[in-house]
Amino acid sequence: MLSTIEKVLLLKSVEFFLTTDDDVLVELAALANEVSVKAGGRIVEKGKVESTMYLIASGRVQVQEGGETLAELGRGSVFGELAALDSQRARPTSQRYPTSFS
Repeated sequence: MLSTIEKVLLLKSVEFFLTTDDDVLVELAALANEVSVKAGGRIVEKGKVESTMYLIASGRVQVQEGGETLAELGRGSVFGELAALDSQRARPTSQRYPTSFS
């Protein structure tokens, strides 16, 4: 499990949060939930409305559609940010692979 300080440092390393004040990052880190997913596990599924943004702290995530890998994401990558901002329009593709920290 990551400490609040480790979460803040991870958030600070992500382009999405580059201009975010430290006090806001501390609040976000305190609210963030860590999620661990086993290899091959599904994080989100295409067509389901989501409202969660994910930040990969460790491991790799594959973005798949119809069995085809569209992208592979690693530490510091963010996905689901549009869902967190507007859950009515976000329709994700499948996401697989181990990850943590949402």
